[in-house]
Amino acid sequence: MSDFKLSPSDFAFAYDGCKRCFYYKVVEGRKAPLALPSIFKKIDQLTIDFFEGKDVREIDKSLPPGRVIFGDRKVRSKPLRPNDGKSEHRCIINGKTDTIVEFEDGTYGIVDFKTSAINDKKAKIYSRQLHAYAIALENAETGFTQLSPVSKLGLFVMEPHAIEDPGTGEPGTDKHELALMTKTKWIEIPRDDENFKKFLSEVADLLGAGSPPVSKEKIQKWDWDGCEGCYQWCDRKPK
Repeated sequence: MSDFKLSPSDFAFAYDGCKRCFYYKVVEGRKAPLALPSIFKKIDQLTIDFFEGKDVREIDKSLPPGRVIFGDRKVRSKPLRPNDGKSEHRCIINGKTDTIVEFEDGTYGIVDFKTSAINDKKAKIYSRQLHAYAIALENAETGFTQLSPVSKLGLFVMEPHAIEDPGTGEPGTDKHELALMTKTKWIEIPRDDENFKKFLSEVADLLGAGSPPVSKEKIQKWDWDGCEGCYQWCDRKPK
């Protein structure tokens, strides 16, 4: 029996992008040389800091009464056995949430901040990731944050559209500032645990196969060894 540690952030793109790379990362600890530009991490942290402690309806008026209680916290689930408990392998969800909100009715919500073009299709892309966080919080390993039940999942998308000068400082000096203005949208993701359980079973079957998946097509070797035999073309360019 194997325990596979799974990062919720990999469920959005890594799993669908290349299952062979996904296998190498989880089973063998080999990571593809891709990283999110640090500026996006800084924007995410500034957004989290801005909303922490505020009324949740400052994210969107449609949300029930509540408060943003914290962001960027480590979560880890107890070992989960997919395939309705019949799998010989177990999955452990391990990662960091963006932001947690506490509603006045005693339930919780998970908000993921995205600096991107506003597109409702993002709900489908990030649904697995947010469900993974919900499952981890509701079934937390000892010593990690446990919050239950999680009643709301969603994305807070910020799309840059203009730059404004607030009149701070003289141009060319360290005090000169320009404000990047964004349009915002709350995209709610309905809770669907049954669909997520099916996905987790699929992941466990892939990782528990004993060898990385092999492409059905012969394609070029990429500049990272783990990408040889990808299911799909990657963003990385071949040698």
